[in-house]
Amino acid sequence: MIPIDDPTPEALFADALMPLQQVRGRKGLHYFARGADGAEPSYWQPVATRTGGMVRCALGEAEGSALLTALGAHWDATGEGQLGSLLPELEAMRCALHEAAPPAAERSSTVSYSAYPLF
Repeated sequence: MIPIDDPTPEALFADALMPLQQVRGRKGLHYFARGADGAEPSYWQPVATRTGGMVRCALGEAEGSALLTALGAHWDATGEGQLGSLLPELEAMRCALHEAAPPAAERSSTVSYSAYPLF
C-alpha cells in the first residue's frame, strides 16, 4: 500500500482496516467473533497473552518508527504478516501526530493529576 495522503483514523479504518477484515472474513478468520457458538460449552477463558508478557527494549528502540518496525516483525513472527500492510498508514499517522504536537518549549513540564489512573 502507498502511504495515505490524509493520515486520519477514519481513512485508516476505511482504506486499510475494513479491507483486511473483509479478506480475513472470507477466510473464516475473525479477531473478535461477535456471534454465539452453540458448540462452545462456555466462553469463559483464563487471561491469556499473545506475546508471553512484557518485552524489554532499549530507549532507542522505543521511538515511534522503531516500535512500528518491531510490531511488523512481531506480526510476521506470529503469522499475521498481512497486518504489515498497515505499517505505511500507521507511520503516516505517527508523523502527522508528531508534526501536530506543540514544540517542546511550549509543552508543560508538569503532568496533570488527572493523567494518572485512580485505583
